[in-house]
Amino acid sequence: MISTLIILKRLVFFGKFIKMSLGVKLRNLRHSKNMSQAEIADRLKVSQPAYHLWETDQAKPTTENLIEISEIL
Repeated sequence: MISTLIILKRLVFFGKFIKMSLGVKLRNLRHSKNMSQAEIADRLKVSQPAYHLWETDQAKPTTENLIEISEIL
């Protein structure tokens, strides 16, 4: 049986994940795969500075790029 404390910890974690910006989610996923921005940018056929803008929420990737990112990460 799962304790109430464990359930609360999971809910807090999930709530924080939902509130994360797209850029933060991209950065965390990239780090979890031990990839550099340049590696992902190369696979997406975009520049590293363009990918950096996505991770810092200064620009948004296209739908096509998001689909490719989901396949990479």
